[in-house]
Amino acid sequence: MLRKFDNYIKSLSKEDRIALFHHSDADGFCAALLVSRALEQLIGKKPDFRFVVPVPGSALNAEHLAELKAKGANKLISVDLSLDQNLIHLKKAEKIMEILILDHHKLYNDVNGEKTVMVKSQMLSEIEPSHYCASKLSYDLFSRLTPLEKYGWWAAVGIIGDMGDKQWTDFLESAAKKAGITVEQLNNIEEIISAVESMSFSGLYGLFSVFYSANPKELLTGEYAKKVEDFRKELSRYAKDAKENAEIFPEKGLVFYFFESGHQIKSALINELAINAWPGKTVVVVQDFGEGDLRISARREDFKIKVNELLEKAVNGIEGARAGGHAPAAGGRIPRETLETFKRNLLKLV
Repeated sequence: MLRKFDNYIKSLSKEDRIALFHHSDADGFCAALLVSRALEQLIGKKPDFRFVVPVPGSALNAEHLAELKAKGANKLISVDLSLDQNLIHLKKAEKIMEILILDHHKLYNDVNGEKTVMVKSQMLSEIEPSHYCASKLSYDLFSRLTPLEKYGWWAAVGIIGDMGDKQWTDFLESAAKKAGITVEQLNNIEEIISAVESMSFSGLYGLFSVFYSANPKELLTGEYAKKVEDFRKELSRYAKDAKENAEIFPEKGLVFYFFESGHQIKSALINELAINAWPGKTVVVVQDFGEGDLRISARREDFKIKVNELLEKAVNGIEGARAGGHAPAAGGRIPRETLETFKRNLLKLV
């Protein structure tokens, strides 16, 4: 796997038209930062195009492929996205591009072949893949080819975002020290990414540029840090509402909460609910953005129920639905008219 990765990276040149796809959360965001920096150091330029994807299993749709073809992209690097979950679009992408996938989600299909190189954390390590996140994987892989120690704090922020801090305590402390900040400040920086992702999704593009050139202390006092207060208020409001209105099924150890919001708050909300409000329970959150599909998230930190498999089974047979992710944390989407069907399936499964 390492040789395949090295060969792919060494084949890149300035003449290539490189597209970078990444998940919108802190882990995917920081993995994309590390890939961009590594390529700039190795071939003299960052990726030519960057796509931020809110749902890990929804990348490479028909619109993406049309845009990539129009832009003349011939290389695609994907981080923190389970492209192996959607073989139809991946095979179409292989007709126009050579693809590198760096990921730590469940292994759905081994897509390694003539046009695609896929490296998942579980292929290289026995560490629980949900804790060996994409930003740390990217850091480790590219550090073998170019110096990235100066940017270890990017990987550390990604680790915090995917709650792998207990696995990588020494790394976080070392990265924070080298960056001249504390681990607590790394947590604060991760919250800035979550705030922008939740409150102003398009702002992630501008935030990326700021991250790329700023030092960590500048980020803590900069323009984007101001969004954290609004994010905290929004998170607190829905956490309070969930505690009052969520449906609880004690005999099944299940908490089900449906809410409406135009902000992409569900990922941060379910972490708050599963860790602080209902630890040891299976927490499922469904968010209505007001249009399009409903978004779903599930979390259970004790691994007694693998929520990625739970959601995959719950959406099975629902046309247009999809789900996936990690054993302790997963997500997906369902057509809005199928909410009750999804809920019934869920109750049968837990």
